[in-house]
Amino acid sequence: HTLPSEEVFGQFASSMGISTDDIIVVYDGPGMFSAPRVWWMFRVMGAKEVYVLDGGFDRWKADGRPVTSEPTKIAPSFFDLNKYKPQLAAEVKKATGRDLVVDGSVSLSLLPTPSVTASGVKFFNMPGSKNPNMVEIKSVSVKPSLLALLSGNIEVSEVTLVEPKIVLEVNAQGKPNWEFAPSVEEAKPAAPKPSSPKPLSLGRMNIENGTLIFSDSKAGLSVVAEKANFSASVGSLDGPYSLAGGATINGSPLKIDLSVSAKGTSGHATDLSLEAGGGKLGFKGTLSELGPNAKIGGVATASADSLTGFIATLMKIAGQPEPALPPLLAGKFSFDGSIDVSQTTFAAKDFKLSLAGDNGSGSLSV
Repeated sequence: HTLPSEEVFGQFASSMGISTDDIIVVYDGPGMFSAPRVWWMFRVMGAKEVYVLDGGFDRWKADGRPVTSEPTKIAPSFFDLNKYKPQLAAEVKKATGRDLVVDGSVSLSLLPTPSVTASGVKFFNMPGSKNPNMVEIKSVSVKPSLLALLSGNIEVSEVTLVEPKIVLEVNAQGKPNWEFAPSVEEAKPAAPKPSSPKPLSLGRMNIENGTLIFSDSKAGLSVVAEKANFSASVGSLDGPYSLAGGATINGSPLKIDLSVSAKGTSGHATDLSLEAGGGKLGFKGTLSELGPNAKIGGVATASADSLTGFIATLMKIAGQPEPALPPLLAGKFSFDGSIDVSQTTFAAKDFKLSLAGDNGSGSLSV
């Protein structure tokens, strides 16, 4: 049961005068069971209102409804996603107060799975910023969840960003460029609705050869991540989350593998692995919540060929100056133990520590 290409399907639908904006009713004849498949194909192609005639053609005739054998006069129509670019730009402008430009085309692809791709996407920065665009993307592809689509819901299964450049800035007055100013109409409280639609679900996001630039003029902080290749997933705002991949941050390569579960009775189960500057960090435990007030508890591991070199790399990645550390910390280092961390306390229990050939163990609390 293969699907035709979007070009073939579009030509066939156009020849019958059908477009994605039409109300489409599909029906079967005697002994036929093909209407559900035709309904599914139109939904995959982007038609919004598609229905299967209850009882088929036989019931329609039995109910005495009108039929004709005369040919219907039709005018060609087209399945063209590019016509929605002005509408998309207008909605973004209304929600953020900024312009969205799609210089390239918007296309629909069916094989190997249905997806919509837009190229040359630019989202403008706030006035007075160092960079004219907050976001530039060579191409973005979105794949919907077929099961959700067939049930009438919109859920994103996968998003792929090719060569995205994302610029996050805080100006000298402390205003970040990710604070938006929606239009007056958008800013007004929405009237209550009898029912709310199912929230949009974001599945997996892939970033290919991306760049992230963060600068804080007020704090004098600058971080540049290049050659970023990541795969991430978001189940909901409360988790689960995952992030895996690597980038070169402020000139230092970094690899990360992170998973955070949905919240359970003891919090969010968390597993982290990080590699940079000849060192490794690992954590397996729980987060009490997602946010600055989280309490962290679990088993932490760390190892480095040179403790001073590892710390210097982590500080460089964070955009901070390299600290002045005593030479005796320059040796090989390892740590393994249970930790409990909050905003005000730190405790390590039953840990094992090794530095430059000297070994130790114990517990401490600060």
